[in-house]
Amino acid sequence: MNQSYAEILARHIFELKYEHLSSSTIQKTKQCLLDYIGGVFHASKSDTAISYINLAKELGGDGTAEILGSKVKTTASYAAFANAALGHIAETDDGHRASIMHIGTVVFPVIFALKSETLIDGKDIIEAA
Repeated sequence: MNQSYAEILARHIFELKYEHLSSSTIQKTKQCLLDYIGGVFHASKSDTAISYINLAKELGGDGTAEILGSKVKTTASYAAFANAALGHIAETDDGHRASIMHIGTVVFPVIFALKSETLIDGKDIIEAA
């Protein structure tokens, strides 16, 4: 049976474990995570960030997912939205030249938003990224 590219990718992601990752991949992921967190906290008190935080709180209401750099908790989807937006504000986030993309602000906001719904540790974060 022929699998689609999406199915092949999904299987690879599902079967990937922390133990399969090279030390250089783990180090790069940690670096991207620190870049992301630093960018979020650097920007978190800016007027732009406060606007995103307020919008997420207004639209998402109360929840268990944390918006980084604030005391606000909302739904996972709106926390992911706000955390992604905050990660871009300072323009200090990671970059992948080949894809012309800031991967950290796509991946880490979702991981942090979902961590409110499940118990995860540092290895889980790196594995998910």
